[in-house]
Amino acid sequence: MDVGKKIKKIFAPEDLNQHWDRLATCYFQKKDFLSYLHKYNPSNQRYYEFYTNNHLVAGAVIYTLRINFLTFANLTSHVKMQVIGLPVSVSTSGIIGDPSEFKDFLNEIFRLEKGLILGLNLFENFHHDKAVNMRTLPSILLRRSFNSWEGYIKSLKSRYRRRLNRIQIKYDGVDSVNGDCKSFTNEHYIQYLEIMKRTKTKLETLSYEFFKNLPINFR
Repeated sequence: MDVGKKIKKIFAPEDLNQHWDRLATCYFQKKDFLSYLHKYNPSNQRYYEFYTNNHLVAGAVIYTLRINFLTFANLTSHVKMQVIGLPVSVSTSGIIGDPSEFKDFLNEIFRLEKGLILGLNLFENFHHDKAVNMRTLPSILLRRSFNSWEGYIKSLKSRYRRRLNRIQIKYDGVDSVNGDCKSFTNEHYIQYLEIMKRTKTKLETLSYEFFKNLPINFR
């Protein structure tokens, strides 16, 4: 590693550098949510900070998980892996900071971590004889602005509008209720488990307590 660069290993989110959150691009990567994961989805998490000339330039979250190594090939082969990622089912990367530092940073992680390493949702493939790169299903944002739902429907081509209207009819009489996660019930969790049973590409199943105790900014 170059002179002036160093890596630091940390075992609790509360002990992370005070500037960690400045490098994060998403709430899931910030100290507050990492503390939540540490409490409600403990997975042997550890955290790495990467410094250049004593300035924090990158950070990473690592956890341990027994996963189906061939999950995306619909085959079964469970292996314990060290995962560079977040121990929660989101498409966010577990590495933050300056992308130009990632190659050196990851090389140090590969040197320090033992066994098979899985990189989840990294910005590019960092080829290494110990690392496998995979992506979880992505979040898709459709950036379109309309004054109302009716305005959106009117903007559609007629064939799409007819299709959407047929779908809407099936939801006549259905109410939508929005509340904080304290309202999460065992019935909701059973529905989640039923979905997970039919999912062929799952990495992990989260607990009832994880959903029930989500922070107030979750709905």
